[in-house]
Amino acid sequence: MSGYYTTNIGFQLFEAALGIPADMLIGVQIDYNIRMANQDKSFTEPLAQAAML
Repeated sequence: MSGYYTTNIGFQLFEAALGIPADMLIGVQIDYNIRMANQDKSFTEPLAQAAML
């Protein structure tokens, strides 16, 4: 759980410094993570094979 709190504090610092709501920053990070996961064949190919079962 310490990673969660560190990330949460990090987003709060960005929110305070940039004046951008933390939920917007988290949404941008989630979108990026999804794009990176979709581009990573070592991640998507096993999922596609499992879906065929």
